[in-house]
Amino acid sequence: MTPIETMLKGLLTVSVGDMAKVLIVFGLGVYLLFAVVVIRQVGLMCRALSDERSWGLKLVAWLHLWATVGVLMLALVAL
Repeated sequence: MTPIETMLKGLLTVSVGDMAKVLIVFGLGVYLLFAVVVIRQVGLMCRALSDERSWGLKLVAWLHLWATVGVLMLALVAL
C-alpha cells in the first residue's frame, strides 16, 4: 500500500463518536475565543461608563473566562 492509501484507510475508519469529540472540543475552543472577546468588551464598556459597579462586571467576565478555560481543559482530559 502507498502512503496515501494508508492515510485514506485511516480516515475512513474514524467513528462517529470520535468526530463528535473533535467537534465538541472545537466548539469549546470557539467559545473560549468568545469569552476573550467578552473580556475586551467589558473593559471597553467600563472605561466608557465610569461607575463604582464596574468592578463587579469585570469580575463576572473574568470568572466566565476562567470557567470556560476549565471546561475546555476538562473536555480535553475526559474526551
